[in-house]
Amino acid sequence: MSTFKKSLILSFVQKYSELLIGFIASIILARLLMPEEVGLYSIVATIIVVAHMIRDFGVSSYIVQEDDLDDQKLISAFLVTCFWSYSIALILYTNSTNIAVFFNRNEIVSILNHVIINFLIIPFGSVSLSLLRKEMNFSALLKVNLISALFGAIVSVGMAFSGYSYMSLVWGSIATTAMTVLLSSFFRREISIVVPSLASIKNVFIFGSKSSYIHILFVSVAQLPEILIGKFFGMANVGLYSRANGLVKLFHMGVMQGIIPVLLPHLVNRMKEKGDVKAEYFKSIDFICTISWPFFIFLALMSEEIIETLYGVSWVSAAPLVIWLSLSAAVGSVYSINTHFFVAVKSIDLDVRNQSVSQIFSIIVMVVASFYGLYPLLFSIVISKIFSLLVSVYYLCKAINFQYSDILKNLRKAGVVSLTCFVFLYYVKSIAFLDSSNLFIQLSIIGALFSIVWIASLIIVKSEIINFFKKNDNV
Repeated sequence: MSTFKKSLILSFVQKYSELLIGFIASIILARLLMPEEVGLYSIVATIIVVAHMIRDFGVSSYIVQEDDLDDQKLISAFLVTCFWSYSIALILYTNSTNIAVFFNRNEIVSILNHVIINFLIIPFGSVSLSLLRKEMNFSALLKVNLISALFGAIVSVGMAFSGYSYMSLVWGSIATTAMTVLLSSFFRREISIVVPSLASIKNVFIFGSKSSYIHILFVSVAQLPEILIGKFFGMANVGLYSRANGLVKLFHMGVMQGIIPVLLPHLVNRMKEKGDVKAEYFKSIDFICTISWPFFIFLALMSEEIIETLYGVSWVSAAPLVIWLSLSAAVGSVYSINTHFFVAVKSIDLDVRNQSVSQIFSIIVMVVASFYGLYPLLFSIVISKIFSLLVSVYYLCKAINFQYSDILKNLRKAGVVSLTCFVFLYYVKSIAFLDSSNLFIQLSIIGALFSIVWIASLIIVKSEIINFFKKNDNV
């Protein structure tokens, strides 16, 4: 088995295990916490996600893509991470009251002041994780992330059961981070403590300024809907949006986070060997869309039944949100890996232009739409995804030399598979009477039949997914 395929399998095992742990924890927590309690933590989490992008400052990507990585460069990366982490912790601490006033919820002060503990300890693990990823040591990463996720879930559920409300989620995140730092430092190779040169620190800043700008813009736009909902539509709606978005993100957590840690190191190696990654790009988007589109079709058409089965009737109001978010995610999956190809072919400047155009457009559209109501805001998310797709592909065409028509050609099989799955599920739902008393069993049967139709479609169109699992060490 090739190194790439073995690494990909280990990465998927890790992510699916994490997903299972998080999924079970979310089901339990949905019965221990109300939408408003989840909403309070979620609104802070949106701010923290953006802050983490600034904190990383592209250091993770720098370590993975750097060809001549020595201990001096690693120490430089660590110092840059420390600078941003502690700066952000200080900014969040001094502005926690202002943020609470903006959302008109005093509880946010306590949440923020505890969450910043993560920023104080993260620098001691982030470089270690990136180093393990660069070395494609996914066996160690599997242990680190699995144990950390389990530990964090146990802390969250245990504290929620003991009545700690939204603070149980805060302490769960701190527990996860602490365990990740401890284990990643244990598994990484030894790094000599050396005094870094100003030149090496400068190189990290130069790369990071471009890479972090891209990620900050992207993540800011991704988190913006929750901030707008929290400001204009209340914490209960934030909780519903968070629950709906959590369901839609199952694909990202279960599939994309299994692919992405392996993809960039693999692409960097391919560029060294062949000088071209066009074939890898078309294989990747076909692979992703063949899985994602049927997934989002099932999620959208069965949203109400899935929400009620997993989280209970108090969360059913999140079902319409799932439909809109599934549609936007289906569009987004087409260009979800483009940034990694820009980095691999050393065309990060093109990605800066791409993100500047598409994300600024998205911010304007969503902010304007939020003044007209919740559903116009959801519609604007879909519009922004379509626009971002067109812009991202336009710039990637310049980076690796292909045409829009090449994408359509390579997505034909994914389209046929998805259309077949849609027709089947739409027909089944139109004739089936779903009884809420045994909804889980009926949903399981429909899900199993849907999976069979999906697999049969893969075989009929001779999908690359089928070929991938055949013995082929050249992958």
